[in-house]
Amino acid sequence: MVLGVEHPRVGLMTIGTEEGKGNALIAETHDALKRLGKLVNYVGPVEGFQVFFDHVDVVVCDGFVGNICIKSWESLSKFFSDLLKDELRSNPLRMAGAVFARGAFEALKRRIQPERYGGAPLLGLRGNVLKAHGSANRHAIKNAIRDASEFIRIDLNSRIELDVARANELLHQPAGN
Repeated sequence: MVLGVEHPRVGLMTIGTEEGKGNALIAETHDALKRLGKLVNYVGPVEGFQVFFDHVDVVVCDGFVGNICIKSWESLSKFFSDLLKDELRSNPLRMAGAVFARGAFEALKRRIQPERYGGAPLLGLRGNVLKAHGSANRHAIKNAIRDASEFIRIDLNSRIELDVARANELLHQPAGN
């Protein structure tokens, strides 16, 4: 179990959920993920909107696509937050309503703030390295340290090495076995 998820649902980011959508790399990756069987809880191709509707726990994509997605989602969150603040301050009735809804707004903010996780492990290294955002604040760094401690406690690197070795065995078997 990592970050509280026993069998994370894995989706492959692409331009449609139907098989055959996307470029050659997407098709090859999709086929490889399907061949991994129970080693990876692969749910299939996903589109960006599915990330937010509890469809997957892990999204597989290349670094370029991942960076664009993360930065777009972060900026969209900030955009709506600022827009909502402006609207709630626009007249006394809305300001009063905001006071009554304060708890809900605070809960929402806690759920969507990027600082909640703080960093992500760099995989493929022989050590524990977490990458934090260049604009990470003290809360993000604290949470990254918390996550690093958890990765060390569960010996994430050894678990990944075993899973990669098993994946290589599965992928090098003739198709259909």
